Amino acid sequence: MTRPYRHRKTGIFWVRKAVPAALRETVGRRELKESLRTRDPTEAKQRASAVLQRFEAILAAAREGQRYGPEELQGLAGEYYRQQRAAFLQEAQRQGWSPSEWDGEAESHDAVLNAAASPDQEVATVRAWGRPRVERLLDERGELVPLHFRDHLAESVYRAHSEALADAAGEHLHFREPPRREYPEPPPSPEVRSLSGLFERYAECQGVHPRTRTDWGKRLQHFEAWLEHKPAHRVTAADVQRYADALRSGAGPSGKPLAVKTVNEGYLVAVHQTFAWAVKRGLLATNPAQGVSVEGDRGKSRRKVRGYSREEAACILAAARGESVAYKRWVPWLLAFTGARIGEILWRTKADVQHTEGVYYLDIREQVKNQSSVRCVPLHSALIAEGFLEYWRSLPDGEYLFPGEWSDQHGDRTKTPANRLRDWINKRTPVADAALSPNHSFRHRLISECRRAGIDGDQQRQLAGHYFQDEHARYGPGEVPTLSEALERIPSPLGSP
Repeated sequence: MTRPYRHRKTGIFWVRKAVPAALRETVGRRELKESLRTRDPTEAKQRASAVLQRFEAILAAAREGQRYGPEELQGLAGEYYRQQRAAFLQEAQRQGWSPSEWDGEAESHDAVLNAAASPDQEVATVRAWGRPRVERLLDERGELVPLHFRDHLAESVYRAHSEALADAAGEHLHFREPPRREYPEPPPSPEVRSLSGLFERYAECQGVHPRTRTDWGKRLQHFEAWLEHKPAHRVTAADVQRYADALRSGAGPSGKPLAVKTVNEGYLVAVHQTFAWAVKRGLLATNPAQGVSVEGDRGKSRRKVRGYSREEAACILAAARGESVAYKRWVPWLLAFTGARIGEILWRTKADVQHTEGVYYLDIREQVKNQSSVRCVPLHSALIAEGFLEYWRSLPDGEYLFPGEWSDQHGDRTKTPANRLRDWINKRTPVADAALSPNHSFRHRLISECRRAGIDGDQQRQLAGHYFQDEHARYGPGEVPTLSEALERIPSPLGSP
């Protein structure tokens, strides 16, 4: 995997990617390189992802450009013809050109061939005249094509220029309708041809979350490679279905068969959303991923998670008492008595622990899964008896509840400690069970305990951050004492301290 590297003299991070030998003539470089404009390694990782995706889009455009043939060449010449005819008419109307001025334009264009020293030099002369115009046309479209294609396009542009001049003069001087020129449609823009480029534009316009952008970007690149870089506008529903079936059969990045849920809700969602956005923007006519899915025994492909029993929870919480590392000491207890997701706990700061009417609570407001997850969860008396408030008071103002330099390239600080805690809990669970999810099983446990204690359904949803159909059922800080009374019905698995 390409990683940012630090410049030896400036200390600023850069990222680079080698251009495959077959694409170097088209791209015009041996490698793509860009400054990340930062000396911070964490920030460099965050910025590198978008830059590398842009590099992939460039290489994808170059691969497609190498497939261009006569139809694409004439299509681009036709685009130049339409642009130039419109430009001639606009200038003639603005300046009020007379017939003699139109003749002067024609003579100037004919002089290009007259400048050739011999008939053998005419092709070279025309190409030299057309080359800057071709470069401008290709740059406007973001095209990357081989040099020999550019040379032939320069000749076609010369002829298109003559036709545009003649047709514009007839329209301006004699009010003639321009003739129908037999130019095919130009090839779609690179952002539509390249799946990588299409996704990059979608992610940019929609403000896709950095982690999702990276995950989906990799899936689109995998799909693109599986299609052997087939242009996006030529992808069919049959292509998408074959890809989905191949993922189920072991064609995924790991080489192992992927579960139904992973294919449908992971890979196909990324493909579908990208194409759906392109259709909505008028970039593509149809969405080839519409209605595509794989079938199978979802019960087998999706693991059902259960909550910890009281005995299992007691074993883990007792082990946490002996830990000196803050997140290992307190996160299991917070998970056990709040039902929060581990990410919700690890994002909390000292300021998120508040109190009202003598009841301390966790204000879960930022960095949540969805709007339903915004809530206030009282701190159980067992958690307070353990000494959590003393730990909380010892933290500097503005600090996270569990400080640590854990941020990944997307700025997510939860993944590293969550994985470490998962491994720690696994080693302390009495009996291994595939139905247990080390961190998340605490959440299932609290929901089960709520039912066992006869806690009201609305209060259960508030504690867990689940969806409310009725907005009046939501609880804020004012209802924390009521929620606290309900939560206290749940006993500590370790009994009284």
